[in-house]
Amino acid sequence: MSDLDDLPQSVNVNFENGSPLVDEDFLCIHYNINSIRAEGRLDELTQICNTLKCDCLVLTETKIDETIPSNLLAIDGYHLPLRHDRNIHGGGTIIYIADHLTYKHQTSLQIDQFEHLWVDIKVKGRIYAVNALYRPSTQTSAQEYETFLAAADNVLTKLSNHSADTSVFLSDMNFGNCYSKSPILTPKPLDSSAPELFQSFGF
Repeated sequence: MSDLDDLPQSVNVNFENGSPLVDEDFLCIHYNINSIRAEGRLDELTQICNTLKCDCLVLTETKIDETIPSNLLAIDGYHLPLRHDRNIHGGGTIIYIADHLTYKHQTSLQIDQFEHLWVDIKVKGRIYAVNALYRPSTQTSAQEYETFLAAADNVLTKLSNHSADTSVFLSDMNFGNCYSKSPILTPKPLDSSAPELFQSFGF
């Protein structure tokens, strides 16, 4: 959306004439939703998904638990969501997949920490390995940083050995302020190590 990151632009998508995106491509969307149960939030997501005809929707900070049945979170045109909840106060990830696509939820490859989800989605004979996780910004101790880096290395190693045509990470990991075009975001401790870890695996 910008020219070599020298001219950053806001993205303002007009849905009045349908989707402005190319619908032949595999389209994933990620939102840090800050509670999927907020008033009107699910209706808005339904409108966005149906307009953009996205293949995969990833949400972080869903803020739900097992007391909320998945049928209450259904979006028309999509399979019931894959979930890794934390609780109603924070965290959580969800993945919605368009109901015309087949998928395999790779539960054996997931890690328990950071509300990690992994799903392989088949699109026109190609496999897209979609991963989502959420690392809270409240985790600020050196031990918590090391735990995250070890867990991320674990997932990335599994992903590098996994048979897929394309690997996708759609997550909120609360680092990367060092990449801000304007120095308005305070650097975070993980900025000095986490980006290099992901880059070493091609992300």
